[in-house]
Amino acid sequence: MASLYDRHAGALYAFARGVLGEGTAAEDAVVDVLVDACGARPATPAQPRSVRHALAVATYRRCASPGPLTAAARSRAVLALCVHGEHTYREAAALTGVARAPLGRLLQAEMRGRGLPRSA
Repeated sequence: MASLYDRHAGALYAFARGVLGEGTAAEDAVVDVLVDACGARPATPAQPRSVRHALAVATYRRCASPGPLTAAARSRAVLALCVHGEHTYREAAALTGVARAPLGRLLQAEMRGRGLPRSA
């Protein structure tokens, strides 16, 4: 668990905090996801990106339970999935249920709101 934590906890916490907007709940979500991940034994070793990707999906699902996320939380989740969860915008759209067309506008608005640079 230590190596999994060392490699992914910081990004997962930033992701969960971005979705939930609150530190304690984000910590709880990350701990739950990492404990669950340590209990799961993959049949073949995964590449680091796929591990982060899978952990981000599990963290999103944990953050979204027991009920659906608010529109503001979904907006934060889309950006956090792309920034911290190693998701493409298409993957973020599929996971969050946000249509791809408005997703570009949503990402641009979130990035502007956070003062992040636009990519080309």
